[in-house]
Amino acid sequence: MAWRQSGFSISSRPVLVWGLLLAWGLVLAGCSSEPYVEDPKYSFSELEQVQRIENYRMNSWEALDNQAVLIQQSPRTWYLLILQRPDPNLTFANVVLVSSTVGSVEARFDTVSTPLERGRKTHIERIYKVDGKEQYQAVKAQIANGVEALAQDDTQSDEGSMPQ
Repeated sequence: MAWRQSGFSISSRPVLVWGLLLAWGLVLAGCSSEPYVEDPKYSFSELEQVQRIENYRMNSWEALDNQAVLIQQSPRTWYLLILQRPDPNLTFANVVLVSSTVGSVEARFDTVSTPLERGRKTHIERIYKVDGKEQYQAVKAQIANGVEALAQDDTQSDEGSMPQ
């Protein structure tokens, strides 16, 4: 009786449920992350790309921008993590959280997040091994200045130093 009084019949209830599910699906589709689009400043053909970091432990880290993080594993071993999408909290965070599975961090599986926004995890798209001070400086310059930094890097060799 209550259904008829409110203008709904028993037979219109499934249509209403399916309509709500369709609307909810459209809302979720609108919130889904966009597919990964390659930005040339995140491409490093001169670096060794690795699928995973074995025996992972983080001694230090540095957010280069909202989509790239340098992770220090030992005094001379750094890894560049390129994220699938920008994380607006990354450059402001005091702490970065990197997921790991059985002591290793794997590209396209593990995530980077900050405690600033709980639940926001960004998958790691690629991992590069950074060997030496020259590569470290070149990575920082390329991400800070874009691809044109590669041409300028030869003329300016002491923009920064690799942390010890």
